[in-house]
Amino acid sequence: MQAEEEFYAFLEKPENFPISFVYGGKSYRGLQGCHLLGKKEGEKGEKRSVSLEYAADETLHIRLETAVYPAHGAYEWTVYFYNCGKTDSAVLEKVNAADLRINGQGARLKGILGDHENQYRPYDRDLGAENVEFISPKGRASHVYFPYFNVQTESGGALLALGWGGTWNASFEYDGQSASTHVLAGGTLGMRTYLKPGECVRTPLVAVVRYFGCNEDAAMNAWRRWYVAFNMPKEEAGSPLPVQPHTSAYLAYDTGRPNSDGSISEYYGSWKRSLDAIFEHDIRIDLRWFDAGWYTDPYGRTVESDWFGTVGSWELDPVKWPQNTFRESVEYARAHGMKTFIWFEPEHVTHIDGLVKNYGYKGEWAISDGSGNGVYMNDLADPACLEWTKNRILRAMETAGADFYREDFNYDPAPYWAVRDARQGENRRGISENLYMQAHYALWDAVIAWGAQNGKCTFIDSCASGGGRNDLESMRRAVSFLRSDSDRTAISLRLAMTASLVPWLPYTGVIAKESGEAQDNGEVDLYVLRASYLPHMCIQAAFYHDRDRIDWAALRQALGEWKAVSQYFFKDFYMLTPYRGTKNDEDWTAYMYFDAEKNEGVLQAFRPAGSTEGEYTVKLKGLDAHSFYCIRDADGAVPERKVRGSELLGGLHLYAARPRTALLLYIRGC
Repeated sequence: MQAEEEFYAFLEKPENFPISFVYGGKSYRGLQGCHLLGKKEGEKGEKRSVSLEYAADETLHIRLETAVYPAHGAYEWTVYFYNCGKTDSAVLEKVNAADLRINGQGARLKGILGDHENQYRPYDRDLGAENVEFISPKGRASHVYFPYFNVQTESGGALLALGWGGTWNASFEYDGQSASTHVLAGGTLGMRTYLKPGECVRTPLVAVVRYFGCNEDAAMNAWRRWYVAFNMPKEEAGSPLPVQPHTSAYLAYDTGRPNSDGSISEYYGSWKRSLDAIFEHDIRIDLRWFDAGWYTDPYGRTVESDWFGTVGSWELDPVKWPQNTFRESVEYARAHGMKTFIWFEPEHVTHIDGLVKNYGYKGEWAISDGSGNGVYMNDLADPACLEWTKNRILRAMETAGADFYREDFNYDPAPYWAVRDARQGENRRGISENLYMQAHYALWDAVIAWGAQNGKCTFIDSCASGGGRNDLESMRRAVSFLRSDSDRTAISLRLAMTASLVPWLPYTGVIAKESGEAQDNGEVDLYVLRASYLPHMCIQAAFYHDRDRIDWAALRQALGEWKAVSQYFFKDFYMLTPYRGTKNDEDWTAYMYFDAEKNEGVLQAFRPAGSTEGEYTVKLKGLDAHSFYCIRDADGAVPERKVRGSELLGGLHLYAARPRTALLLYIRGC
């Protein structure tokens, strides 16, 4: 069955729709027994949408927001439960956003784990031998586990994603007799709550891309094409283009002053000499990265080191940035072609008495988990708190003249949601997380709308201690400029993350350096830079203080190469070597991006420092066996040559005389 047929089969009968829940003690599989109130359909390009509204009783209504993308074999849905009555609803619980069966023999579950301790490590599980369950209970959706899955059978399969930035679970059980995999998945773990009049809770966004046959590369590239076309936010208002590849410069470790991470040491006397060093060496960078530590603490005092324990005021520090000096730095950068983005952490507040006294904050908005760790959750689930937070952020953005917004999130929220639930009384478990996450999306939407209204960028840079909030719903508003906090160290780790994450998330980014510690400037040479050619590449260096030691020629070369390679970042991606692991510094890694429409692309190959093999053969992918291709070595070490596609598919011989060498080969049909 084609994806479009499968989608409409779900909609034809209420009992077919792949959700389940319990309401008022009654179990529902689909929406059988609910009354259809209305239906709306729409079409925009290759996307067809259907909105259905049902009534479970006089109080609880259920709205299905669905869409199908026939040309991409994809469909999606989100379910909203809302109380339209004048009294509390019955209790809603055991909500499975996906209660879905995928037919096919020999089912396997493939995917990758999340950031943090798992560092996007891939897995491949035989569902015939074991059931698989993932539970993500801490509240940052893509830390530890990753809410994207590939259910593969002998005849095809389904790529699945959950769009929910909080807690979630997913289980996969294969029934060998009926040859189907039962998928149960949902968000807001353990939700069991009644709804007050006017309240609404929702499920995660569930997205499915169906594929047929067992070519995993073809399946993943179908996912990437759909993802780029319909999920990535736009670069700016009215643009048909998704967020474009960017380079950035991180100036915080070029101040000559102690730094405890972030931009805490940056001040009015440091920025210009750093930027001038960049401009004087003809380095063309798109963005200036301005990170944590630029604000006063809630008492109005300057902050010298504790950027994390002093957030909440979102007031530019007048000691570091007196009068209009920060705005001057932004305008100076803009005059040289650089936009500026600024770091915030709006879900975290500190020193509550200072916020109350100085900034109109309400003490009841600050939620403690009772541990005494000094971390308070900012209660975005309270509409008044959301409004206060939004206004503080937009005021700061406006004052700074910033072009777009970077958001971080550095603690696990689930314990705080539980405290807020307990304040609500009986039968309110999960209500805080659900309302909170909806409010968080609303906050991002408000920031994006501000960008659209003011000629700024219309996307977010999402960072939650690195890759903690890269679920699909978030990625429809954001991209990940720093895919992991750990990806500021070893190149072996960087290459492993590219191998596992890029098939799922076409837009990711890194800080282009190699160092023993994440905060060190570290090594920046051509090997490091080529391993960092991703849609976002940040250059971190002491541009002024180390100006005589920086290899400016290599940096200029790399930025020129990155620009040439960047046209392929959102095209098909192929790994040409096995996954090597985050600590493997011995085996070659190779991959390629290929534009099937233009019949051209780029191959990158890396002989690491510990390799004893100067030669390696890779079988290229995605080429036409009967066409000829011209292969050009970016370093000119090998003359350009013309090779039949069948030969390249059979194996291309690579050579690197020295360890720690990165090869860059351009491929075009000729």
